[in-house]
Amino acid sequence: MVIEATGIPESGIRHALISIERGRHIIMVNVEADVLAGPLLAEKARQAGVVYSLAYGDQPALICEQVDWARASGFEVVAAGKGTLYMPEFHASTPETVWGHYGLTPERAEKSGLNPKMFNSFLDGTKSGIEMAAVANATGLTPAPAGLTFPPCPVEKLAATLIPETDGGSLHHKGQVEVISSRARDGKDLLNDLRWGVYVTFEAPSNYVERCFSDYGLITDPNGKYSALWRPFHLI
Repeated sequence: MVIEATGIPESGIRHALISIERGRHIIMVNVEADVLAGPLLAEKARQAGVVYSLAYGDQPALICEQVDWARASGFEVVAAGKGTLYMPEFHASTPETVWGHYGLTPERAEKSGLNPKMFNSFLDGTKSGIEMAAVANATGLTPAPAGLTFPPCPVEKLAATLIPETDGGSLHHKGQVEVISSRARDGKDLLNDLRWGVYVTFEAPSNYVERCFSDYGLITDPNGKYSALWRPFHLI
Protein backbone atom coordinates (compact mmCIF):
# COMPACT_ATOMS: atom_id res chain seq x y z
CA MET A 1 0.00 0.00 0.00
CA VAL A 2 1.19 3.49 -0.84
CA ILE A 3 0.29 6.60 1.17
CA GLU A 4 0.55 9.74 -0.97
CA ALA A 5 0.97 12.82 1.26
CA THR A 6 3.15 15.21 -0.70
CA GLY A 7 0.46 17.88 -1.08
CA ILE A 8 1.68 18.49 -4.63
CA PRO A 9 -0.98 17.69 -7.27
CA GLU A 10 1.41 16.74 -10.08
CA SER A 11 3.46 14.47 -7.85
CA GLY A 12 0.41 12.92 -6.25
CA ILE A 13 -1.16 11.99 -9.57
CA ARG A 14 2.09 10.54 -10.87
CA HIS A 15 2.68 8.51 -7.71
CA ALA A 16 -0.89 7.21 -7.76
CA LEU A 17 -0.63 6.12 -11.39
CA ILE A 18 2.64 4.32 -10.73
CA SER A 19 1.19 2.63 -7.65
CA ILE A 20 -1.89 1.47 -9.55
CA GLU A 21 0.20 0.17 -12.43
CA ARG A 22 2.22 -1.89 -9.94
CA GLY A 23 -0.85 -3.29 -8.19
CA ARG A 24 -0.54 -1.26 -5.01
CA HIS A 25 -3.46 0.18 -3.08
CA ILE A 26 -3.26 3.96 -2.76
CA ILE A 27 -4.35 6.16 0.17
CA MET A 28 -4.64 9.70 -1.17
CA VAL A 29 -3.88 12.09 1.67
CA ASN A 30 -3.06 14.62 -1.05
CA VAL A 31 -6.49 16.23 -1.42
CA GLU A 32 -5.16 18.65 -4.04
CA ALA A 33 -4.34 15.74 -6.34
CA ASP A 34 -7.70 14.11 -5.68
CA VAL A 35 -9.58 17.29 -6.57
CA LEU A 36 -7.72 17.46 -9.86
CA ALA A 37 -7.95 13.82 -10.92
CA GLY A 38 -9.66 11.73 -8.23
CA PRO A 39 -12.43 10.20 -10.38
CA LEU A 40 -9.95 9.19 -13.09
CA LEU A 41 -7.56 7.66 -10.55
CA ALA A 42 -10.40 5.83 -8.81
CA GLU A 43 -11.56 4.36 -12.12
CA LYS A 44 -8.05 3.25 -13.05
CA ALA A 45 -7.72 1.63 -9.63
CA ARG A 46 -11.02 -0.24 -10.09
CA GLN A 47 -9.89 -1.53 -13.46
CA ALA A 48 -6.61 -2.71 -11.91
CA GLY A 49 -8.35 -4.39 -8.97
CA VAL A 50 -6.80 -2.16 -6.31
CA VAL A 51 -8.21 0.33 -3.81
CA TYR A 52 -8.04 4.09 -4.24
CA SER A 53 -9.16 5.81 -1.05
CA LEU A 54 -9.22 9.15 0.68
CA ALA A 55 -7.47 9.31 4.05
CA TYR A 56 -9.79 8.30 6.88
CA GLY A 57 -9.88 10.81 9.72
CA ASP A 58 -9.78 13.91 7.55
CA GLN A 59 -13.04 15.69 6.84
CA PRO A 60 -13.64 14.61 3.21
CA ALA A 61 -13.40 10.91 4.10
CA LEU A 62 -15.57 11.33 7.20
CA ILE A 63 -18.20 13.13 5.14
CA CYS A 64 -18.13 10.32 2.57
CA GLU A 65 -18.57 7.80 5.38
CA GLN A 66 -21.73 9.56 6.53
CA VAL A 67 -23.03 9.74 2.95
CA ASP A 68 -22.41 6.01 2.57
CA TRP A 69 -24.26 5.33 5.83
CA ALA A 70 -27.27 7.38 4.78
CA ARG A 71 -27.51 5.77 1.35
CA ALA A 72 -27.01 2.26 2.74
CA SER A 73 -29.82 2.98 5.20
CA GLY A 74 -32.17 3.83 2.35
CA PHE A 75 -32.21 7.62 2.73
CA GLU A 76 -31.80 10.19 -0.01
CA VAL A 77 -28.84 12.40 0.86
CA VAL A 78 -29.97 16.01 0.79
CA ALA A 79 -26.69 17.68 1.77
CA ALA A 80 -23.31 16.82 3.19
CA GLY A 81 -20.36 18.88 4.27
CA LYS A 82 -18.43 20.31 7.16
CA GLY A 83 -18.26 23.24 9.52
CA THR A 84 -15.69 26.00 9.63
CA LEU A 85 -15.12 29.49 10.99
CA TYR A 86 -16.32 31.83 8.23
CA MET A 87 -17.16 35.48 7.78
CA PRO A 88 -17.60 37.22 4.39
CA GLU A 89 -14.69 39.57 5.08
CA PHE A 90 -12.34 36.60 5.32
CA HIS A 91 -12.31 36.52 1.51
CA ALA A 92 -10.13 39.62 1.65
CA SER A 93 -7.58 38.00 3.96
CA THR A 94 -4.06 37.47 2.62
CA PRO A 95 -0.98 35.66 3.96
CA GLU A 96 0.29 39.09 5.02
CA THR A 97 -2.81 39.95 7.08
CA VAL A 98 -3.98 36.51 8.22
CA TRP A 99 -2.43 36.39 11.68
CA GLY A 100 -4.67 39.14 13.02
CA HIS A 101 -7.67 36.85 12.50
CA TYR A 102 -6.01 34.23 14.71
CA GLY A 103 -4.94 36.68 17.40
CA LEU A 104 -1.25 36.12 16.60
CA THR A 105 1.58 38.41 15.69
CA PRO A 106 3.69 37.59 12.62
CA GLU A 107 6.67 37.09 14.93
CA ARG A 108 4.82 34.58 17.09
CA ALA A 109 3.57 32.70 14.03
CA GLU A 110 7.05 32.54 12.54
CA LYS A 111 8.52 31.34 15.82
CA SER A 112 5.95 28.54 15.89
CA GLY A 113 6.72 27.58 12.29
CA LEU A 114 3.21 28.34 11.04
CA ASN A 115 2.69 28.68 7.30
CA PRO A 116 0.76 31.90 6.49
CA LYS A 117 -0.43 30.64 3.10
CA MET A 118 -1.84 27.47 4.61
CA PHE A 119 -3.54 29.25 7.50
CA ASN A 120 -4.95 31.85 5.14
CA SER A 121 -6.51 29.07 3.05
CA PHE A 122 -8.41 27.95 6.15
CA LEU A 123 -10.11 31.36 6.33
CA ASP A 124 -10.59 32.65 2.79
CA GLY A 125 -12.62 29.68 1.52
CA THR A 126 -9.84 27.97 -0.41
CA LYS A 127 -9.55 24.91 1.82
CA SER A 128 -13.32 24.53 2.10
CA GLY A 129 -13.69 24.69 -1.68
CA ILE A 130 -10.98 22.09 -2.23
CA GLU A 131 -12.40 19.69 0.33
CA MET A 132 -15.94 19.98 -0.99
CA ALA A 133 -14.64 19.29 -4.50
CA ALA A 134 -13.08 16.08 -3.14
CA VAL A 135 -16.41 15.12 -1.56
CA ALA A 136 -18.22 15.86 -4.82
CA ASN A 137 -15.72 13.69 -6.70
CA ALA A 138 -16.25 10.77 -4.34
CA THR A 139 -20.02 10.94 -3.80
CA GLY A 140 -21.58 12.54 -6.87
CA LEU A 141 -23.03 15.37 -4.79
CA THR A 142 -22.73 18.81 -6.40
CA PRO A 143 -22.35 22.43 -5.25
CA ALA A 144 -24.88 25.17 -5.80
CA PRO A 145 -24.36 27.07 -9.07
CA ALA A 146 -23.05 30.11 -7.18
CA GLY A 147 -20.71 28.02 -5.03
CA LEU A 148 -20.50 27.61 -1.27
CA THR A 149 -22.60 30.00 0.82
CA PHE A 150 -21.42 29.13 4.38
CA PRO A 151 -24.78 29.55 6.17
CA PRO A 152 -24.38 29.97 9.95
CA CYS A 153 -25.87 26.88 11.55
CA PRO A 154 -25.70 25.12 14.94
CA VAL A 155 -26.13 21.36 15.01
CA GLU A 156 -29.73 21.47 16.23
CA LYS A 157 -30.72 23.41 13.10
CA LEU A 158 -28.96 21.23 10.52
CA ALA A 159 -32.17 19.46 9.51
CA ALA A 160 -34.02 22.75 9.10
CA THR A 161 -31.23 24.66 7.32
CA LEU A 162 -29.46 22.16 5.06
CA ILE A 163 -32.59 21.32 3.05
CA PRO A 164 -34.01 22.87 -0.14
CA GLU A 165 -35.23 26.46 -0.15
CA THR A 166 -38.60 25.18 -1.30
CA ASP A 167 -38.94 23.40 2.06
CA GLY A 168 -37.74 26.34 4.13
CA GLY A 169 -34.01 25.68 4.06
CA SER A 170 -31.01 27.26 2.38
CA LEU A 171 -30.09 24.76 -0.36
CA HIS A 172 -30.34 25.30 -4.10
CA HIS A 173 -31.05 21.60 -4.68
CA LYS A 174 -31.06 18.18 -3.08
CA GLY A 175 -27.78 16.33 -3.26
CA GLN A 176 -25.64 19.38 -2.50
CA VAL A 177 -22.28 19.92 -0.82
CA GLU A 178 -22.22 22.87 1.55
CA VAL A 179 -20.03 24.27 4.32
CA ILE A 180 -21.63 25.85 7.38
CA SER A 181 -20.20 28.62 9.53
CA SER A 182 -19.67 28.45 13.28
CA ARG A 183 -20.15 32.23 13.51
CA ALA A 184 -23.23 34.31 12.78
CA ARG A 185 -22.96 37.20 10.33
CA ASP A 186 -23.16 39.64 13.24
CA GLY A 187 -19.83 38.24 14.48
CA LYS A 188 -21.19 36.22 17.40
CA ASP A 189 -20.01 32.62 17.75
CA LEU A 190 -22.83 30.07 17.70
CA LEU A 191 -23.58 27.70 20.55
CA ASN A 192 -23.35 24.02 19.54
CA ASP A 193 -21.42 24.90 16.41
CA LEU A 194 -19.81 22.34 14.10
CA ARG A 195 -16.56 24.19 13.43
CA TRP A 196 -14.41 21.05 13.55
CA GLY A 197 -16.96 18.49 12.42
CA VAL A 198 -18.94 17.06 9.52
CA TYR A 199 -22.60 16.39 8.80
CA VAL A 200 -25.12 14.82 6.46
CA THR A 201 -28.82 15.67 6.07
CA PHE A 202 -31.23 13.16 4.64
CA GLU A 203 -34.89 12.72 3.75
CA ALA A 204 -37.37 10.17 5.04
CA PRO A 205 -38.52 7.95 2.14
CA SER A 206 -41.99 7.36 3.59
CA ASN A 207 -44.50 8.52 6.19
CA TYR A 208 -43.56 5.54 8.33
CA VAL A 209 -39.92 6.64 8.45
CA GLU A 210 -41.03 10.18 9.30
CA ARG A 211 -42.88 8.74 12.28
CA CYS A 212 -39.75 6.81 13.24
CA PHE A 213 -37.77 10.06 13.18
CA SER A 214 -40.21 11.42 15.75
CA ASP A 215 -40.56 8.24 17.81
CA TYR A 216 -36.81 7.82 18.23
CA GLY A 217 -36.08 11.45 19.03
CA LEU A 218 -34.21 12.52 15.92
CA ILE A 219 -33.81 16.23 15.36
CA THR A 220 -35.86 17.17 12.30
CA ASP A 221 -37.08 20.12 10.32
CA PRO A 222 -40.47 21.58 11.41
CA ASN A 223 -42.32 19.22 9.06
CA GLY A 224 -40.53 16.11 10.33
CA LYS A 225 -39.43 15.17 6.82
CA TYR A 226 -35.67 15.72 7.10
CA SER A 227 -33.12 14.76 9.72
CA ALA A 228 -29.37 15.00 10.20
CA LEU A 229 -26.38 13.09 11.49
CA TRP A 230 -23.18 14.83 12.49
CA ARG A 231 -19.77 14.20 13.97
CA PRO A 232 -18.32 17.03 16.07
CA PHE A 233 -14.63 16.44 15.39
CA HIS A 234 -12.19 15.16 12.81
CA LEU A 235 -8.80 13.62 13.46
CA ILE A 236 -6.31 15.11 10.97
